[in-house]
Amino acid sequence: MTDLTQLYQDTILNFARRARDSQRLQNPDAQAAVVNPSCGDEVEIDIKFSDGVITDLGAKAKGCAICEAATGYALEALIGQPVKALSDLPVSIGQFLNQTRADMPLAGGEAFAVFQHFKSRHSCALLVFEAAAKATRR
Repeated sequence: MTDLTQLYQDTILNFARRARDSQRLQNPDAQAAVVNPSCGDEVEIDIKFSDGVITDLGAKAKGCAICEAATGYALEALIGQPVKALSDLPVSIGQFLNQTRADMPLAGGEAFAVFQHFKSRHSCALLVFEAAAKATRR
């Protein structure tokens, strides 16, 4: 399997489809939009939470398959997470992508290890987590 084939494996494409099917939330508790200045990817995220725990997410991602896949993954993986944990995710996931952290900090994200060898694409994978952190800083 070539690196490019591995990069766009079925799991990643399924996450990307999930993001394309996502809808924005009505009356979110927090929301943010971020743009990757190097490639133009955009993510808008809406977050609902109760007692400091994320209960629902909505998002729209416009960009490459990696950005969309990370958004689709986040829509699933962030449910049930403490809102406080969002501020650390861009750094801890970045460490995983840079191979300075052995494990993905959220369950189910092991497929993103294929991006470790594509450093120029790390910002695409991190954009949704930066949006989530930004939303809860407000």
